[in-house]
Amino acid sequence: MFKMGPQRSLHRVILAAIPQMFLQMSGINVIAQYTPVVFEQFLGFDAFDSGVLAAASQFAVILGAICCSWTVDRVGRRKLMLISATMMSICFACLSGLLAHPENRTGIKAAAFFIYFYLFVYVLGFLGIPFLYASEVAVTQFRAPTTGLSTAVSWLFNFIVAEVTPVGFANIGWKYFLVYCCINALCVPTIYFFFPETAGRSLEEIDEIFLASNSILDTVNVAKGLPKHEHRELYAEEEGKESSSQVAHIDDMGRRDEVA
Repeated sequence: MFKMGPQRSLHRVILAAIPQMFLQMSGINVIAQYTPVVFEQFLGFDAFDSGVLAAASQFAVILGAICCSWTVDRVGRRKLMLISATMMSICFACLSGLLAHPENRTGIKAAAFFIYFYLFVYVLGFLGIPFLYASEVAVTQFRAPTTGLSTAVSWLFNFIVAEVTPVGFANIGWKYFLVYCCINALCVPTIYFFFPETAGRSLEEIDEIFLASNSILDTVNVAKGLPKHEHRELYAEEEGKESSSQVAHIDDMGRRDEVA
């Protein structure tokens, strides 16, 4: 699994693990696990209102999940991750800028919008897609250990962020959000240059993409150039070939009977 070889197994393991790292380093645990703290400590709401706003933020999660389920195959994994990473970076930039001026109460209230919008775009392009992507890019015989390793990476960075966040809040305050603004911005070129699109591809087609790649920079261009095979058409062709062979067999049997 950790050797390159013609199937580029190591390359595919890395592609499965990196989105899981980005999944946690996108700042979701800062918002999701510490939502009441963010509303109370940074936005200045009282404890009751902070709890209500934190609970209500789950509606943004539900809405993002509904939109993701409708777009994940229509738009594609790669495009959704690019859109999500871009918007998350913008959300953290706006949130940091608004929190830098606590005297502006209107701006502080507007910061709540960017928390909600962040949760929406996170679920839209990052909550489930890295798990899906890991299983799709993995080599067939290593699919189980590859997805297991990628999930372990996800939980490792989940633990790191959960442990570091209180220290970040205590030492640099609102500037801590800029860290995740930069990380999400870094996600965009990483996904654009290194992650091929897998939506609408069979596992055999994904194998073809990596077999035809000579370096880590080739996979995106190879995926763009490889035509997609419509599985229904392939199935129809196979059915047609099978029917033709059956007709030919029947004709052959009929000719034999006539000769007899």
